[in-house]
Amino acid sequence: MASRAGYTFHETIHESTRSMLVRATRLKDECPVILKLPGSDYLDRRRTLEIQREYAIARRVEGEGIIRVFGVEEFTDRAALVLEDFGGRSLHHILQERGALGVDMFLDYAIRITTALGHIHRHGVIHKDIKPQNIIVNPDTGMLKIADFSISVAIALESVTPDNPTVLTGTLAYMAPEQTGRMNRGVDYRADFYALGATFFELLTHRHVFESETPLELLHAHVAQMPPSPRDLVPSIPEPLSAIVVKLLAKDPEARYQTAFGLIADLEECRRRLHEWQLVSPFALGTSDRTHQFRLPQGFYGRAEDVAQLKEAHERAVKGGSELLLITGSPGIGKSSLVNELHRVTAASRGLFATGKSDPLQRGVPFDAVHQVLVHLVQQILSEGGAEVARLRARLEAALGVNTAVLVQAVPEVRTLLGEQSLPIPLPSSESRNRLNRVLVQALQAFTLPERPLVVFLDDLQWADVATLSLVQSLAVEPDSHHLLLICAYRSSEISASHPLALALGSLHSAENPLREIRVSPLGIEEVVRMVREATSAEPLNALELGQLIHARTGGNPFSVREFLRFLHDQRLLRFDASAGRWDWDLVQIDAREIPNDVADLMAAEIRRLPPETGDLLQWAACLGGVFHFKDLAVVHQTTPAQTARTLWSAIEQGLVLPLSKDYLLLDPQGGLSLPADLELSFRFLHDRVRQAAYLLLPSEARAERHTHIGLRLLESARAAGMIEERAFSILPHVAYAPEQVNSTALRLELADLHLKAGRQAKTSGAYRTACTLFRTGIELLPSTAWKDEYERILALQLDLAESSYLAGDFDAASAGFATLLEQANSPEQKASVLAMRATLASLNSQHAEAIQIGLEGLRLLGVDVPASPGQAELGAELTAVAEGLQGRRAAQLLELPQMSDPSRELTLNLLTSIAASAYMVHQGLFALLALRIVRLSLEHGHSSLSAFGYVIYGVLLSSIIDDPATGHEFGQLAVDLSARFRAPMLHARVRYLRAGLIDHWTRSAREGVAEFTEAYKGSMESGDWIYAGHCVIVRLWRRLAVGDPLKDLLAENERFIEFLQTKQDPDALEMFLAAHRTVLALTGSEEPLEMPPRSEGNTARAYQALGELERLYLLSSPQEALDKAEQAEPLVPFVTGLFQVATYAFYHALSAAAVSTEASEERREELLQVVDRHRAFLEKCARRSPENFAPYHLLVSAEKARAKGLDDEALVTFERAIAAARASEFLGVEALACELTFRFLTSRERRIIASAYLLESLYAYERWGATGKTRLLTQEQSTLLLSHGSTLRHWNPKARAGATTTERGNTTQPSPSPSQSTHPATHPTTPTGSESLVESLDMASAMKASQAISSEILFPQLVDNLIHVIMESAGAQRGVLALKRGADYFVEASGEVRRRDMQPDPPHLLSQSDALCLLVVEQALRTGTPLLLDDASATAPFLQDEYVIRHGVRSVLCMPIRHRGQTLGLFYLENNLTPGAFNASRLKVLGMLTAQASISIENAELYRRLEDYSHTLEERVADRTQELHSKNAELHRALETLKAMQTQIITQEKLASLGSLTAGIAHELKNPLNFVTNFALLSTDRVRELRQEMSPLLKPTVAKEREELDSLLDELEVNTQKIREHGQRASGIIDGMLQHARSNRGERRRTNVNQLVEEAVRLVHHGLNAKSSRRNVVIETSFDAKVPEVDLVSDDIRRVVLNLVDNACYAASDKLRPTETLEEPRVKVSTRWTGSNVEIRVRDNGQGIPVAARDKLFTPFFTTKPTGEGTGLGLSISHDIVVVSLGGKLVVESEEGQYAEFIVVLPSGSRPNAPRA
Repeated sequence: MASRAGYTFHETIHESTRSMLVRATRLKDECPVILKLPGSDYLDRRRTLEIQREYAIARRVEGEGIIRVFGVEEFTDRAALVLEDFGGRSLHHILQERGALGVDMFLDYAIRITTALGHIHRHGVIHKDIKPQNIIVNPDTGMLKIADFSISVAIALESVTPDNPTVLTGTLAYMAPEQTGRMNRGVDYRADFYALGATFFELLTHRHVFESETPLELLHAHVAQMPPSPRDLVPSIPEPLSAIVVKLLAKDPEARYQTAFGLIADLEECRRRLHEWQLVSPFALGTSDRTHQFRLPQGFYGRAEDVAQLKEAHERAVKGGSELLLITGSPGIGKSSLVNELHRVTAASRGLFATGKSDPLQRGVPFDAVHQVLVHLVQQILSEGGAEVARLRARLEAALGVNTAVLVQAVPEVRTLLGEQSLPIPLPSSESRNRLNRVLVQALQAFTLPERPLVVFLDDLQWADVATLSLVQSLAVEPDSHHLLLICAYRSSEISASHPLALALGSLHSAENPLREIRVSPLGIEEVVRMVREATSAEPLNALELGQLIHARTGGNPFSVREFLRFLHDQRLLRFDASAGRWDWDLVQIDAREIPNDVADLMAAEIRRLPPETGDLLQWAACLGGVFHFKDLAVVHQTTPAQTARTLWSAIEQGLVLPLSKDYLLLDPQGGLSLPADLELSFRFLHDRVRQAAYLLLPSEARAERHTHIGLRLLESARAAGMIEERAFSILPHVAYAPEQVNSTALRLELADLHLKAGRQAKTSGAYRTACTLFRTGIELLPSTAWKDEYERILALQLDLAESSYLAGDFDAASAGFATLLEQANSPEQKASVLAMRATLASLNSQHAEAIQIGLEGLRLLGVDVPASPGQAELGAELTAVAEGLQGRRAAQLLELPQMSDPSRELTLNLLTSIAASAYMVHQGLFALLALRIVRLSLEHGHSSLSAFGYVIYGVLLSSIIDDPATGHEFGQLAVDLSARFRAPMLHARVRYLRAGLIDHWTRSAREGVAEFTEAYKGSMESGDWIYAGHCVIVRLWRRLAVGDPLKDLLAENERFIEFLQTKQDPDALEMFLAAHRTVLALTGSEEPLEMPPRSEGNTARAYQALGELERLYLLSSPQEALDKAEQAEPLVPFVTGLFQVATYAFYHALSAAAVSTEASEERREELLQVVDRHRAFLEKCARRSPENFAPYHLLVSAEKARAKGLDDEALVTFERAIAAARASEFLGVEALACELTFRFLTSRERRIIASAYLLESLYAYERWGATGKTRLLTQEQSTLLLSHGSTLRHWNPKARAGATTTERGNTTQPSPSPSQSTHPATHPTTPTGSESLVESLDMASAMKASQAISSEILFPQLVDNLIHVIMESAGAQRGVLALKRGADYFVEASGEVRRRDMQPDPPHLLSQSDALCLLVVEQALRTGTPLLLDDASATAPFLQDEYVIRHGVRSVLCMPIRHRGQTLGLFYLENNLTPGAFNASRLKVLGMLTAQASISIENAELYRRLEDYSHTLEERVADRTQELHSKNAELHRALETLKAMQTQIITQEKLASLGSLTAGIAHELKNPLNFVTNFALLSTDRVRELRQEMSPLLKPTVAKEREELDSLLDELEVNTQKIREHGQRASGIIDGMLQHARSNRGERRRTNVNQLVEEAVRLVHHGLNAKSSRRNVVIETSFDAKVPEVDLVSDDIRRVVLNLVDNACYAASDKLRPTETLEEPRVKVSTRWTGSNVEIRVRDNGQGIPVAARDKLFTPFFTTKPTGEGTGLGLSISHDIVVVSLGGKLVVESEEGQYAEFIVVLPSGSRPNAPRA
């Protein structure tokens, strides 16, 4: 035994991570004790304080039934709680040993436990952890005591937060719903009654109330599931006792017992009845349960509809949605309480719920509420630990990438998840704000998962900072957000039209995003009356009187109602009448009393009733904010933590201040604890009205001084902790109240510097107005002589203030600030710096002319003169200077130039770069000159990070102006390498975009540029560079359109990018994107409404508009209008210099000119042909350098030129070359256009037959491209040709509506009468309204081809292989799988991949074990029986989380069941992972047709396989036995050949429509040959016998050996011929059955006595049994119903049915006998019965029964369960045909394996005409 500091340790009773219980003896008095030691030593100061606090609570409640505490023992390493040891054991251990308690013992224990609990409650303590483990019993003495007060609280009502179930205080199995924090109410003593009910439940049943495997499931059960009744588990438990337990377990505390006295009374009554009557009969519960304790109502009233809306929104988030939900209403109306109702919903869905609350005193803190949300989320995930932490870390790192450090800097608490990070790369203000905004959005998205939706609640948004509002806007419109519900609550009464929140919400409304709003209204009188009744338990009539009065005073505001009730109680206007046992009040007295009308006045009165020191402390807390830290409160109040805790506790007890951490219990003054100075605890006021009331109690003249005092105290505390910068936003708002009260000069300078740092942080976050306030306060703190004495400080503050004012939209203040800076600048460099900032800001604000003017002025200050409108001479001189500076060096050699060291030159580069973007939009020459100047400065003075920008623009000039694209590419690569070397991510993304967009395509594949644009876009987004991100998506769309990417993909993608551009408020960028998007819409025929932005005045945007209209007009067959637009656009083309659109413009201008030239005057024709020549020469040059990109353009223009000049042979050859080039480059759009132009050319030359082939090729190409709108126009225009030429072209015929059609441009035209009138119709494009779906027309030919390929195959292996590839080709799939049903399971029969037709097929295997497809998709398709079409599985819930989808990157999926005759035969599974939306509804129709054909072919092949197997078996048997008699059996071979020929002929029929006709044909053809076989076999047997007799006397007795050999040979020959005859007879029998099966005329019906017919059949079977030794012992019983009437039927048919059924039954009964089994007499029972409408014939045997797997096949022809040779498999099929098809009756089977089988024939009693055979 171990001894320690006066104690001898005997044994460890219990041990956990938190504590250890040790049985010991105290040596000084030999007293047995229990020592409770914490799991950690003195270093864990909090755990030691908890031990001391538990001692104080236990001492407070000492008494009968409470375990005694002797004190706290201080050991060398830890403190220990010393408890009495009365030899007891926990009830938990007793239950483990004995099981559930008997009723008598339970009642004894229950009464004593409840008595002890009542004692605890009377002392004002809530135990919070009642459970069997904490109830100690000595079975020998009967002593029982409650132990463990470690989490008990001495408070009337405790506020709880919804923690993770793994960190909740208490034991989850016994925890009351409200204790979980998810019931929207506080915890009072009644939570112990719930735990007591759970304990009673366990004592009576020896199991928990809820048996759940995970904490989250258990939490949800306590919150939302009804508990079972103990009596349901143990029926012997008396009903009243079970009802008591259920009452204790009520979810609503109001429905539980309200007092221990009431509970004891009912338990005593149970015991009395048990002892007196030996049973516990039912009685009314709770008759003695009356409470006189006043409790404010905590229920949730009158919000059912609002809660329903919340739940619906949450359900949409669960399903993958993302939306913003607004909650509005007046203060105290219950907005937060309403949202908190979602806690129980998120508990059920394992969702995450995080809250952030804006504070009016923290409005200067950027993203304050969002910071709270992220901290809350991180804490939740960390509490779950393990896999969840790792998964979230991976998701955050994947989402943020290089910007992970940005999140850690903004939210330092995330460091515990992501670890230490290097500082993020600094960016300019605007880009930094954008980057942080995007990072926070991505971080929140990382917390969302399909299985864990996220609810973010931002409360009091009317006080939110601008940065938070900006984030709300981003989240609301973010297209990548899923499984997110963003709830924002605000006070509508405090929002004006100009409020930032109103402006933010207005922009969201205008953007047409899903925006829903719940307006929380005041409570009605009924709800107020309910609150009164909950507080007083009053009768309805009495409560109505008081409720009406309160409603009139409070207006139905829930918070005001509660506070009014509290006021009435505190003023003793609401009091408990002990004699009457109820609460009472006097309405006259209440009316007469002066009661404050405003809730703030009520709260002020409440605060005044607190001790004066507590009221004063609350005033200090109110200055700190709605949420405050205990440590800060102690610091500013300048008292010790213990004194502060003692003073604050009164407010905690009254519920005016709510703790946000469970550690607040350490503040309980009853514990007398010595609190550490660094105790981290947070509190919040009950409501903002409480904080407001406390704040208003402070005289207005004293508030500024109080705030200044707080700010300086907090600064001093932060300095001591080394956390000044981290806590700046908590300190500086207080200083700003009265900066003049800071007297120390050094302190003022320190605070000015701190304001500068904080202001820059706010500016980086986008909180520009906050930044302005901070910078202004910093300037106020500087002395009046600051421009002289503190120049650098005031310069920095003034510069940032001017910039922030400009960014905040306060242009007057910004202008005044910049003027001051220019006036106070000491040097030209400083003035130039100011101008550089002004130029950058003007450019960002799209004020391009102003930006250029300011920038050039700054350059002049630095001695750099740049003309505003440079001419060719200036550009030439600059080019020469650059060439001289290069000195013949290649671009790659320049990478090693030194870094620029001259600050003046760096400033020059900054100015040049700051206006370059504006110059590009306004003056291309100036833009080129600026770039050249950047290059020259870099060559002369070394590299800056900005040099990369100059080099890439120089590369553009070389490629497009100087016509040297190869060298231009070298400089583009130099720019990319240089920006990477300087680690400038924003610049790196920009130069990648510029190189890909303006350089690379002249010498490299244009298609490769698409991927480069994507990467540049990602880099720009990560850097917050919205402008260049917009440029990336614009040029990327134009490039994808040019290279012929699928238009459907573009259409789907464009919606996202349009939303992105709309939110960035850049009309030029949006218009440039829409210019291409309108072309996509026109080509696809979409009718998507586009909100037209105002026409741009910018030259670049106008150029994009013109180019888009040019392309659209030409493609939609309006060449004259296209030509007009091309000529208008020509002056604007320089503004897209370098872009691929330059070639596009040349292409369409040339084509439209060539088209119009045909009908033009001679002079105009020559002019137009010169235009064609000019563009053709340009395109030829481009094609030589990059044939992949430009050869299709050049050749098509050349062909049109030849056509226009009448060079027909050259034109046709060149058209063909153009088509081939377009196909080689995969330019689908150009290929389709080339085919169309070739068709038009040939049509104009009257070569219509050849022309029709090109028309078809054109239509197919347009359809593959996705240009369904264009195809409809072409089919409408060429309807005459399509109708008059062949069936293939006829499929394209549009069923045009007669009369005029409305054109896209709103004009009305008639359809073109003839294609020969013009080579290119000049009419406006028409939109057919009644034409067939083009997709159906296109797919018809391929469907017919595929159908032929399917139906032509009959061998099963070849069929399934052919099927899967045909279906893949028809659907456009990459991969495909065919699965077919065999029995109850599905098997993968074939799979295929594009371009891998020769791959070795896998053997068939179970579908459920296949890894070749997504099983989740297959299961859903089979379950619904309908096709499942997924546009993008990797982005569709629930499939996006499927392991197969993730592993293979699955995109488009189509799964189609194969159904035939109402049955599912199998399925096709198809994938295309190259693109989303690869399969569409039109493909679905075609596949439906093919699937129908496939089902028939599969059925045919399966039947052929069965017949072939049978024929092979028959052939092999005959061949093996007839080798020596081949000459005599030639007829048999001919018969077999005939059989095979017939089979082949039959199977090739299209649908195997009539099995009866098929089998009849086979049977008749085979009958005669088989007769020959059997007859010749019989003859051969006779001849063998004759041969034996004749040769016997001829053989000499001496040659015994030869005689023996001959006998053996003859024996074998005789056996063979007998076998031939036997199997021939069996084949003949099968054919007879087939003939019976095929008979269409079964004879005449006549009235027949069914009983007599059945009896005759049974007699025949019985005689037959005697001939079969194996069935001789079968007993046949009969039972005939005399009521059975005569029935119209064919007696021979029914006799055959009964014979088949009875014979099968006898076989099954006799077959059950086995020598090793207990003998059971084989028995068959045959009976008839009249049901009143039908006649039943039942045949039942006691055999082995029929397996489940075989039951569906019983009536299938040739299916048998008998061994080979025992049956044909036709008997039941024929019987089914007779009963069901001919007679219209039923034939069903009932069976139980191993027991019996019973066949039931149901015959209709009336007459029925012969039904047609199936």
